[in-house]
Amino acid sequence: MDEDILSFVAEWYDPRPQLVKQYLLKCFTKSEEVEMKELATGRKFLKRTRIPSMIKVSDFVVGNNILLFSRDLKLVDYGDSKTRKLLDASSERTTVFGNILRTHLGQFLKFFEDEGLAIADTRSFSVRSEHDFIDIEETIGMKLKKMEDERINLVVSVQGRNAIRVVHGHQESLRAKFGSQIMCASSQEDAEQLHSYLSSFRSPTATYESCTCCVIKPHVIKARESGALIEYILSQGFGIGAIHVFHLSHTAADEFYSAYKSVLHNYNDAVSDFCTGPIIALEVRAMNAVQFFRKIAGPWDVGIAKELFPDTIRARFGVNHVQNAIHCTDIPEDASLELSYFFDVLANSER
Repeated sequence: MDEDILSFVAEWYDPRPQLVKQYLLKCFTKSEEVEMKELATGRKFLKRTRIPSMIKVSDFVVGNNILLFSRDLKLVDYGDSKTRKLLDASSERTTVFGNILRTHLGQFLKFFEDEGLAIADTRSFSVRSEHDFIDIEETIGMKLKKMEDERINLVVSVQGRNAIRVVHGHQESLRAKFGSQIMCASSQEDAEQLHSYLSSFRSPTATYESCTCCVIKPHVIKARESGALIEYILSQGFGIGAIHVFHLSHTAADEFYSAYKSVLHNYNDAVSDFCTGPIIALEVRAMNAVQFFRKIAGPWDVGIAKELFPDTIRARFGVNHVQNAIHCTDIPEDASLELSYFFDVLANSER
């Protein structure tokens, strides 16, 4: 049987000449192989080669970052009309705004994942000035509740087949379940404008007090289990102060993990895994948060976690010693540093 060949335009930043280079990347779905050639010269860059085990064919979607043989590639467009026709509907994105109770965060994301949609972007934000508050109300066309300690503003992008129709069709049920402060985009243009507008509010919700850093790994998000994982964290008495989705380059992942280089036997694999899809950074709040959160996280080794600590996060959501569901801060002194790396350094670099 003939296999589908998916074709994409991929970009890679070459640091030596400091140029962004474009490639035609072909993914052979049955044999799980890829090949690449430079668009500018037509020169073959990568002969037909097996996809690394950490990458799945389903990861090849416009907008995603793919780490192929130490190169951070961003898929920026389809390479031909056949691929566009095949994937366009299945990779459709839409945007949702919500002002919800913090305790409902996991349930809110799980609602979309249960509909078969993937979390493509999520971020919490605060509105500092009265002018901005009024501006948001006028833009989204609804009266907003003032920010309170128990509530959080979210902009969420979800991705999947007919995402706009599916999500907008659930707008009233979302409002019934999570409150009236919900708005779902009704068209592709509406989704893009709403996401761009709300993402421009950069005021963080992270406090860096009585907290720890938790990072949900890509395989959990791909499995559409991030909402369930966050719901479990909240059920254990922790709070969520801030949330933000990032797509990490290999350089950023290596920089973040560098403090663990001497203690992680599988350091290179752990760094590479962080780049195989989006990650979700969380500020998790509680008294003695680092100590108590490590207990519900469980051992790094998923096999040990499943055998001896079956109620921990890694036992419930982990797959193996690399795809072990989450990263969490080891010592209290590092919590604010790790959170600052995501919510200050990386978040500000997106501007």
